[in-house]
Amino acid sequence: MRWFLLKSIGSSLRYLLAPFLRANAVVSQYAKSLVSIMKSCAWVAAVSQFLRAALRIFAALADQCLDEDE
Repeated sequence: MRWFLLKSIGSSLRYLLAPFLRANAVVSQYAKSLVSIMKSCAWVAAVSQFLRAALRIFAALADQCLDEDE
């Protein structure tokens, strides 16, 4: 079980970090005057996606723990 948890968390790290990497890539395409506004919006979206992905992982782990208890 521990191996499965480590493997699933490890494979999810790329998914969790992807929004932050995309936020930096999107911001670098616009004019410097818009960068501050775009950067804050992109980071808010990235944090939101990160939290949703983290919640999905914890929900899956909780479901797995409940299944093992039954």
